[in-house]
Amino acid sequence: MKKVFTSLREHTCVSYAKFATIGGFCDLDHIVVKATSPDDTPLPDRYVLEILQIFSICPSSFGPFALSFSERFANTRCWRVALKCLHLFHRLLKALPHTSPFREELMLARSNGLISLYPCNFKDRSSSASQDYTYFIWSYARLLDESLDCCATQGKEIDEYHTTSHENFIDKMDEVRLMLEFLPQLQSLIDRVMDCRPITGKATRNIIVQSVMKHVIRDSFTCYTTFRKEIVEILDHLIQLPYTNCTAAFEIYKKAAKQANELSEFYDWCKSLGLCGMYECPFIDKIPQIQIIALENFLNGMWQSTDDPSSSTSVSPLSSNEDGNDCKQKQAMLLGPSNNVVTFSSTEKLSTAKSAAVPFLINCSIVPTAVKSLRYSTGFLLSPIVCNCGNTINIHT
Repeated sequence: MKKVFTSLREHTCVSYAKFATIGGFCDLDHIVVKATSPDDTPLPDRYVLEILQIFSICPSSFGPFALSFSERFANTRCWRVALKCLHLFHRLLKALPHTSPFREELMLARSNGLISLYPCNFKDRSSSASQDYTYFIWSYARLLDESLDCCATQGKEIDEYHTTSHENFIDKMDEVRLMLEFLPQLQSLIDRVMDCRPITGKATRNIIVQSVMKHVIRDSFTCYTTFRKEIVEILDHLIQLPYTNCTAAFEIYKKAAKQANELSEFYDWCKSLGLCGMYECPFIDKIPQIQIIALENFLNGMWQSTDDPSSSTSVSPLSSNEDGNDCKQKQAMLLGPSNNVVTFSSTEKLSTAKSAAVPFLINCSIVPTAVKSLRYSTGFLLSPIVCNCGNTINIHT
């Protein structure tokens, strides 16, 4: 009975919106209702374009759209309507720059309790697989909620740093610290993308779910590529960072090793379903565990002479002449001779890896055939090439 009532109510809303359009009374409410019809067809592009055209003509329509979206999403109990609402939300976020008032209106509506993406209160009553579709919508809503926060809090600051030169050492360190705050958010977004993987085959085979997943997956390509480039910049300045920032950078690198394996498996699953092309996914830089151990031992040795690590939290190793000389010695040890390639044939040589920690990180990639590619690597492996931080940090570009 609940399924019948839900279906009848949603179809009535769509019919009313169509009649209103024919009568010349078309507004954002009617467009949102027509775009999120309860049928098994993906979100039509023409409604996205119509809303974007309204935004360009009348910027004051951002607020009314936020209200229309929140009302439509909050009142529905049909997973098709809810998923199309979130997909419309997603498409508009991608189409508009992060400086647009659209994001501010959405965040204002969220702070006022009109929009609740996480936690999401939606529960499906229109399908026999309600639990599977409900879980997918919860995961998708959480991804959009985090991406909204990520773009709103960091976008402007990142752009300001990337549009100015950073020849000054202090400015460069400020940029690195900013990236240390931003990279965990990118990692969290990647986790949310992988959480959107449907549980059952019924949800996976649905055409609406597949349409949404294709957009989510392609956004994750940009997200991961950005992360992979920026982590190189962080590692390049690792020995110049204070203790707490150095520790934070290592935790990001450590999580990246675990996340790379999970993301590679996720992309393989996407390829098997045809959600992305075989060669469309970015190359995943897998980090061997022995490399994590080597870096950890080097960092522990670098700060071993410090009696109280907390005293180093506000002073960089290059903040004085004495410390600068000490840092030069560390940097010389870090870079070392370029022809000293350390290789390991088995796990029994783990102790050798610890003693040769840093030269190993520079010159060895565990797989012998991959050693040559280190000169041109823009991935997680430490490369002598300094990566330019000029890329735009925005998952929705």
